[in-house]
Amino acid sequence: MTTRTLGLLSALALIACTEKGDTGAAAGPSAASVSWGASSVSLTVDGGSGEYWFGMAEDTTTSTDPWTGEDCVYGYVTGTGSTLAWCHAADTSGTTLTYGGDPNNLAPGDTVFSQGYDGFVNYYLEAYVEDGYGDCWVWGSQVSYYSGIGCETVDW
Repeated sequence: MTTRTLGLLSALALIACTEKGDTGAAAGPSAASVSWGASSVSLTVDGGSGEYWFGMAEDTTTSTDPWTGEDCVYGYVTGTGSTLAWCHAADTSGTTLTYGGDPNNLAPGDTVFSQGYDGFVNYYLEAYVEDGYGDCWVWGSQVSYYSGIGCETVDW
């Protein structure tokens, strides 16, 4: 898997995520954790099997212009009206993302976030399903950001 772009299809993703059922996804994780280092942020996945999509969104209550372009669902709408929308590939062990990514052309393995965001981020984890949407889990500082899309809210 590579970093997936969501483009302007957020509404479709919203509908697809709410329709749960037999998605063919592998077993979900028993837990996940995020650690913010000096040069990268790491997701660790415990349990489960298969591949995942991992997203992060800045808490919208702590910023007048929160970075949501890596949230895997809605994206970030620029001043010109275009949408920047990224989602990171992860596997059963997780993933590590290096700080300093370009928001306009985010490369796999990079993120726009930096260590200063620790404590001000919402997290999204979705089981990868070929040609569809798998079960998803959300946690973080403002889980209501992801309300209404059918994900399980967890306290990881």
